[in-house]
Amino acid sequence: MQQFLKLYIFYTAIALFCQSCDTTTDKEATKQIEKLQTPNQIAPAIEFAKGFSLTYTDDYKLIDIYSPFRGSEDTLHYILLPEPHAIPTGFEKYQTIRIPVKNMVLTSTTHLAMVAHLDRLGIVSGLTDASFVYNNNVKEKLIKGEIKEIGKNGTLNIEAIVANKTKLVISGAWNSAAYDAYRPLIEIGIPVLVNAEWIEQHPLGRMEWLKLFGALLNEEKKAQELFEASKQQYFNLSEKTKDLKNKPTVINGMPYQGAWSIAGGNSYVGKLLKDAGADWHWEKDTLNVSYQMDFETVFPIGLEADYWIAPGRAFDLASIATIDNRFTDFKAYKQKKVFNYHGRVNEAGLYDFYESGVVQPETVLADLIKIFHPTILPEHDLYYFKKVE
Repeated sequence: MQQFLKLYIFYTAIALFCQSCDTTTDKEATKQIEKLQTPNQIAPAIEFAKGFSLTYTDDYKLIDIYSPFRGSEDTLHYILLPEPHAIPTGFEKYQTIRIPVKNMVLTSTTHLAMVAHLDRLGIVSGLTDASFVYNNNVKEKLIKGEIKEIGKNGTLNIEAIVANKTKLVISGAWNSAAYDAYRPLIEIGIPVLVNAEWIEQHPLGRMEWLKLFGALLNEEKKAQELFEASKQQYFNLSEKTKDLKNKPTVINGMPYQGAWSIAGGNSYVGKLLKDAGADWHWEKDTLNVSYQMDFETVFPIGLEADYWIAPGRAFDLASIATIDNRFTDFKAYKQKKVFNYHGRVNEAGLYDFYESGVVQPETVLADLIKIFHPTILPEHDLYYFKKVE
C-alpha cells in the first residue's frame, strides 16, 4: 500500500501539468479544431451510433462521448495523440490518450469482443470479472498470467492497474456514481474512456463502436471493413422479412419479483424482433429502453404468443414450470417454441451472446429469422440461440 501511495503522489504531480477530466465544452478547443482540421485525414463516418463522434486532424484525433450514462446530458472529451506529440493549446482539460494504445484494461466482455474482433487481444493486460469471459483465447491468457483480473463485482484494484503500467481503462460505468470509482485513475494520469455501446438502440449502432476501438488502435481500415460486412449482411437479412404478411407473435423475457421487463418498440430488442419478421405487441411503442410492466398486464399476451424468446436463465421447460406453473399455459410452452441465448455458454453459465453478440448483429438476426421463419434460411444453424426443451 505504501508503494501505491508513492505512485499516486508521483502520478498526481504529473497529472497537474498534463490533463484533467472535464465534461464542459471548451471554446478554445473548438477554435483549435476549426484551425487544424484538414481533408488529409478523414474520420470514419458514424452511421447508426448516437453515443460518440470522431474528429480527425493531421496532428490528433478527438473523441466525444455523448450522454455516457443513462439519463445524463454530459459529454466526455478525449484527445488522441501519438506519444511524442505535446498537447495542443486549448485541450488541457481533455483526457489524453496516447495512440496506438499498447496496454489497456477492460471492464466489460463487450469491450473484449471489440478488441478480439480487431484481432488485437495482445494489448489487453487486465480485465474485471474474469469468470464472465467466454472467449477461450482470453481464458488461456488469464491462466498464463498474460491478462490479469484487476477487479470483481464492480470493485477496481487501483493499485494493480497502476502497477500494470496501464495506458487506458475502458469503462462500462452505468451511471455517474459508478464512474466516480475511476476518478483516482484519472487524477494520476491514466485516462478512462467510457464505452456506452449498450445504450444504442440499433444493433448496428452497438457494433459501430468498433470504429472507436479502431481509432484507439490505429485500426480504422479494419474496423470499417468489418462494420461494412456486418451491415451488408444485416440489411440483406432484414430485406427477406420486410414484406412478410404472416408474422408470428412473440413474447420475450421473464418476470422478476412480479415485474416484467418489456423492450420498447424502438429499443435494441424491439428492433431485432421487427427486423426478424416477428409480430411484437409493443412494436409501435416509441420507447427506446426496456420498462417494467406488472405480471397481469403481460400474462394475457404471453398466453397467446406463438414464440417465447429469452425466458430468463431457463435451460429447460421444467425449470420454467417451477418458477410459475401458470407459464405452462402459454401457447409457446405447450408447442415447445421457447428459445433462449444458451447456444454458447461458459462454465459459469454465462452466455456468449452478451459478449460477442455485440459485434455480430447479423448472426443474432439470422438466428431470430431462423426461429420465426425457418424456411427463409434453411441452411442456417442456430448460433447464439437454442431451443428450450
